[in-house]
Amino acid sequence: MDRLKRSLEGLRIRGVDLAEVEKVILVLAAKVRPRSKVYVSITRGTAPRNHTFPVGAKPNIVATVREAPVAPETYLRDGIKAVCVPDRRWGRCDLKTLNLLGNVLARQEAEEAGAQEAILYGPDEIVREGSSANVFAVIEGVICTHPWTSVFCRALPADC
Repeated sequence: MDRLKRSLEGLRIRGVDLAEVEKVILVLAAKVRPRSKVYVSITRGTAPRNHTFPVGAKPNIVATVREAPVAPETYLRDGIKAVCVPDRRWGRCDLKTLNLLGNVLARQEAEEAGAQEAILYGPDEIVREGSSANVFAVIEGVICTHPWTSVFCRALPADC
């Protein structure tokens, strides 16, 4: 919910009752337990397409829920193969948006390399995230991820 709030603020989408959204998420997730995967999309609202913020539009909220897949035992035991690719998305990777084209292209690159995931890194070679997952690393016994810690994870070698 913190990430959703931060993204809505960054995208300047107003008029969303996050407490109500959270209630709906919990109700939907309860229907699919024990492992639920909830996907929430919020748009600025319904209005003519002219590339400006619509005046007076009410945000559209769509939530879907389904059972979350369980990772294969071999993934948990042995890990997965990943490729490192430059992050070709827009510079605001801190905001969760519906623009997934960069993620789709990165994931396809991983698929074509026989890998299960692509790790996206910026021009500064700092790891940002996976194409469809967060990236966590243990560095000197400390779990870190981008951007929540002051410990940034350097990109892996090109042959990772």
